[in-house]
Amino acid sequence: MHTIVLATQKGGSGKSTLAIGLALAAIQAGHTVRLIETDSQGTLSNWQSRRPYAEPIVDPVYSAGDIEGKLLSLDRSGVTLTIIDTGSDTGNFLGVGIYVLANEVVFVSEMEAGWYRYISQWRLHANGTIRPRFAFAAVEHPCVCNVHHHHVYWRF
Repeated sequence: MHTIVLATQKGGSGKSTLAIGLALAAIQAGHTVRLIETDSQGTLSNWQSRRPYAEPIVDPVYSAGDIEGKLLSLDRSGVTLTIIDTGSDTGNFLGVGIYVLANEVVFVSEMEAGWYRYISQWRLHANGTIRPRFAFAAVEHPCVCNVHHHHVYWRF
């Protein structure tokens, strides 16, 4: 099963519209498609409730901890493409980028906390190798020196 995640911190950027368009095109191409809605606004559910046809099915999943189980269930049921539509983030999360580079799928995420920007990059190679990279940088007032602590939590 293939999974596409549409994520950005800005609301109204067209994520839900793109998710619907991609899903309908994939259905026309012969895929079995599910949309996962993580946005509590319910844009995809509202869209589906106004349509006379059932496809694509929208599965609301509002708890991040439930997404993995939902994806495994959809994969086992024969779904060939899942599109995850995320909501806007009112916090400090700046977004996720996913792209293919040679034999690797690369996930990049950014988060801003105060003057600092934290970046994580995960490179998943076709041979099973996983190469994580982490960085941070100051984004404002680089000449100001304050005592501070950085806490890093790893979950594998």
